[in-house]
Amino acid sequence: MCETTNNRQKGENNNDPLKNTPLRPPQGGISDEDLEKSPFEGGAGDVLMDKYEIAYAPSVSMLRFTLNRQASPLNHLFGAANPTKDLAFTDTEVRGIRKQFDSAQILWHDKAIKSAVLEHAGRGNVVHFSCHGSFQYDNPLDSMLILAGGDKDRKKNLTLKEIFANLKLQEAALVTLSACETGMVKLESGDEYIGLPSGFFYAGASAVISSLWAVSDISTSFLMQRLYENIITRNMGRAAALRDAQQYIRDLTVKDIRPIIEALLEDTKKRSSEKGGLISLKLMRGKYKNMPDDEKPFAHPYY
Repeated sequence: MCETTNNRQKGENNNDPLKNTPLRPPQGGISDEDLEKSPFEGGAGDVLMDKYEIAYAPSVSMLRFTLNRQASPLNHLFGAANPTKDLAFTDTEVRGIRKQFDSAQILWHDKAIKSAVLEHAGRGNVVHFSCHGSFQYDNPLDSMLILAGGDKDRKKNLTLKEIFANLKLQEAALVTLSACETGMVKLESGDEYIGLPSGFFYAGASAVISSLWAVSDISTSFLMQRLYENIITRNMGRAAALRDAQQYIRDLTVKDIRPIIEALLEDTKKRSSEKGGLISLKLMRGKYKNMPDDEKPFAHPYY
């Protein structure tokens, strides 16, 4: 199900027939062709994202349940960052997000192990995973977030089955899964869509932000930092904040990106532990140096 919420901007048609209309979210994988044709957040011309704030729910009953939860203040961030140490822009992403919060506990790299996540995640008003993810369509309960050591030993990863059984998020107003395929679902009996978001809702989250496909590391880093700036600094609602961040990424020009890359380079040079990120940033600088100023490299809905 997709609940669409009108922005109610001045001059909008409040009789729009799509307002508050249930829409079926995509299941399983999604191709570039699907993205181009999607009326939701991709495609050419007018799309729903430009008119509405879009939020999906695993089921009508879950939607009702989460809407009745009492909202927690967004004061404390819990994060698991780059457990496999092979995502060049993840550390930059999480450092940027951390600045928005009064307090935070971040499990960096090797410290992002399953036992630590299960022990500490419940203290976060916002829970942010910046890592790899995997959706298992044949058995959705085996879908997982890849944690420290999990690239070599699957038992070290956090599966949907374990989230249902062991994760308790008493304070979480928002869970963000900044990882590939974390929003993919499979329709089971009745109206229930099973996927990682279902597990986090069951664990106590009031809202979950996730991805339907394998995401770009650099554009995701930019998008996530804009998202949290919108939520915390601009006090925007979560769906509105995500929509603005998506539009921001879509409209970024090469001229806009160059100073961002330069600032990130200067910041990363101060950290000897982030050599991989430094190399990637230098490659990005070279890539964008000779591109036209007005080109929009993240305009495709994939980003």
